[in-house]
Amino acid sequence: MTLDEKLVELLIKAGLRKNPAKVIAYLSKVKRAKAREIELGADLREPELSLAIKDLKKRKWIIERKIKRDRVGRRPKE
Repeated sequence: MTLDEKLVELLIKAGLRKNPAKVIAYLSKVKRAKAREIELGADLREPELSLAIKDLKKRKWIIERKIKRDRVGRRPKE
């Protein structure tokens, strides 16, 4: 799924930084997404995504939900 570059540009012109704008553009195309999906879809690395999410949560533009996993610890070696 490609980012809507026009939307990103409009959000930047409206005062949003580039990475949060990319996150919003990606999320506008999907209802929900996991962090890894956003990283890939918005073409961001994990630290960039974390900062963008923090900014958007502070503005109350997004809601972050934690998903409880059944397993504990690392994946077993194969």
